[in-house]
Amino acid sequence: ENIFLKKLRLYFIKYIQIKALNKSTIAIFSSKYSKKLILKHLDRKRNNLFIYPGIDRKILGYTNKRPYICSRNLKNKKIKLIYVSPLINYKNHLTVIEAYKNLIKKYKNLEIKFVGDYSNNLNLFNKIINTNSSICKKNFTGEIQSNEVIKLIYKSDIFIFASDVEAFGMTLVEAMAVGIPIVCSNKSSLPEILKTGGLYFNTKKPNQLSDKIDRLIKDYPLRKKLSIQARKLAKKYTWENHMNKFYQVLNKL
Repeated sequence: ENIFLKKLRLYFIKYIQIKALNKSTIAIFSSKYSKKLILKHLDRKRNNLFIYPGIDRKILGYTNKRPYICSRNLKNKKIKLIYVSPLINYKNHLTVIEAYKNLIKKYKNLEIKFVGDYSNNLNLFNKIINTNSSICKKNFTGEIQSNEVIKLIYKSDIFIFASDVEAFGMTLVEAMAVGIPIVCSNKSSLPEILKTGGLYFNTKKPNQLSDKIDRLIKDYPLRKKLSIQARKLAKKYTWENHMNKFYQVLNKL
């Protein structure tokens, strides 16, 4: 599929969605950010609200049984970074890799795992593998089962989320539920969702990301504080809360 056809397809989807939203009695968005962004394209501005989605109850149940524990001293062990996301340009894997290259000059015991499908972007994957001596195929897991993803997050020390565009950020909330210390993009809905549960960076500035990771490596009290806060925030994003608010909307109608 060429670029022209891809763009044409996206414009057609946009047209259909805007038309449907303008004709709807009420429109429900997944975050304040997505509501604000889409309202710019709508003729009618009333009867629009947002309701946050929820995460799988099994994840919250699993994390209640097995709370995540931050390692006290990362300098004397293998420091494990993890980024869970398919290999898509707006997910900014190249920024993460540049930050990683900065850090391994200082921390020889550092390693990173990229978890997610890369088969749909083999050009970018091969570029990463062929132009970065510090990154090889074994740094990429490919697509794996969700329960295996959670286990990998548990085994890691710092979670990175570098996406530019997220209407909600389900992967981020799952990491929050685990309680792993998080360094997150400051774009789109992500600060709205993570709030005070992590550190933020500009996705176009690898040095900023490496500085924030470095800060977390050095500061155990900060890692522990963010871990506790992230888990606390994640417990609010449940399907029970989502459905209760959705039923309230239906009752008004």
